[in-house]
Amino acid sequence: MNTTNNDFLFDLIKYKYNEENQRNFEIDTKNNSMIAFLGVMLTVQTTFGSFIENMTLLSKLVFILSLVFYLSALILLIHSYYFKTFKTVPNANILESYYNTFKNKDVILNELFGDFKRAIDFNREVIKVKVKFSKLGFYLLIFGGLLAVIFVVTYLIL
Repeated sequence: MNTTNNDFLFDLIKYKYNEENQRNFEIDTKNNSMIAFLGVMLTVQTTFGSFIENMTLLSKLVFILSLVFYLSALILLIHSYYFKTFKTVPNANILESYYNTFKNKDVILNELFGDFKRAIDFNREVIKVKVKFSKLGFYLLIFGGLLAVIFVVTYLIL
């Protein structure tokens, strides 16, 4: 393969690698936002806890269930957020070895191409797991929110 093709393909694989890193960043940003929102919701809702003795049994049950959903969502979102075994390329030790062995540019690009491919595949799997936990946490957040609305309605009506 000629240098122009190698450079072109290397640029493409770097783009793909950066794209996966961007996806990871976006997932973390969304998780951060949901964690912050959950913190606010838990704070607001637990203030109602001081009125628990005045609640009907149904209101108490819905109140507690919504807190359970919120806490479960929080645990899942934090787990997703801190699941960070992302592979980085190029590794500093590998770059040092390239420097010390005086390999030519095409050989280095070919070796790095393989490293990038393995890192992209690995990172994509990490993202899949993060997305799975994030989605489940989001669904629990929604159910907790619905229960919170039901709680407010039952508390005000009953």
